[in-house]
Amino acid sequence: LDDLRMSINEHFSQHDLTQCRKVVEIYQMLHQISLIDDRDESLAVQKSKRLRLFHKMMENFSAGKSNGENLNFPDEIKNLDEKDATALRLLSANVMVLVQSSPSLNSSCSFFPSQVQFGSCKDLDYTATLITKILHGIPTHSTAFLDWYNHHLWGTWKQYSFTSVHRHVEKVLQDSSELLL
Repeated sequence: LDDLRMSINEHFSQHDLTQCRKVVEIYQMLHQISLIDDRDESLAVQKSKRLRLFHKMMENFSAGKSNGENLNFPDEIKNLDEKDATALRLLSANVMVLVQSSPSLNSSCSFFPSQVQFGSCKDLDYTATLITKILHGIPTHSTAFLDWYNHHLWGTWKQYSFTSVHRHVEKVLQDSSELLL
């Protein structure tokens, strides 16, 4: 059963990573296009430089020729500073609020008694990922947009990279494992 759980976790982790890469690649394409100055009137071209670059990049992306290995995250997405005690305390408090007061996430299903369960000590990776998605404002089947959009913590940490927030959420959960199921 643990092998199955790990296999499913690995599958969805790879799926999430692939989707993140696509988002970053498209962001990079649009950012490069926005930097082009197409006000050069000496060129009598029917298509703007931006449009030509966009077409070329989209053709490469569609053909699978994107440069997925060299992803550089935009400057405005920063890592959570491990030395910023105030931010870490606030993140810890936010994590504990979600763990202790989110009954919709704690619901279990009698059809699948061995399912992964939010807040379970044995499923810390699942709990950490779900909490990080809430803090980043990423909807999933467990964190439906319409159910969570008005929650005061929805998307509050999206200015930090997903992986750095996730790493700290995992640490908070590991340090607080006595409070979990």
